[in-house]
Amino acid sequence: MFLILILGFSLTLSAQAIDEELDQKELTKQFIGKWVTDGFEGTVAKYNVNPLGNGYEVTIIWENEGQPIRTDKGIMGFTSDDLVNMTYMWSPEGNISCDYGKFVSKNKIIVERYATLNGKAVASFDFEFISPEKMKMIGKSWGTEGTPEDAEVSEIIWTKVSQ
Repeated sequence: MFLILILGFSLTLSAQAIDEELDQKELTKQFIGKWVTDGFEGTVAKYNVNPLGNGYEVTIIWENEGQPIRTDKGIMGFTSDDLVNMTYMWSPEGNISCDYGKFVSKNKIIVERYATLNGKAVASFDFEFISPEKMKMIGKSWGTEGTPEDAEVSEIIWTKVSQ
């Protein structure tokens, strides 16, 4: 099932024009560090990405009024041909999400999120590195019952606070 998801995602992205072959592993290094945003209606999110072996350890800490309210942990790596970035996140409730992404330019990666329970796409994210210290994320979320046409869209700016 995951092979079908990866293949489908790779085919979707390959239809986009790319002038040169982009080094997905090298470009992914832009995520390394500690990022913060307060763009979630009173909730602060801290996104930490640290090197771990051939991939990365990912943690998102959600806080409200300075108090942690949830922590999501995951790992980020690549397909065996290094062409697709994969991130698996575990929520405190035990849910696992799978994100498959690919840089389409040197500063932009497009990611699709899949629910592991049914293998259905539930969201997409465009991350654009505006500078080494700022990235814009446009998220579209439609859940397991909705469709991309029904997506709730949000735009968030993340600021890197440390390497």
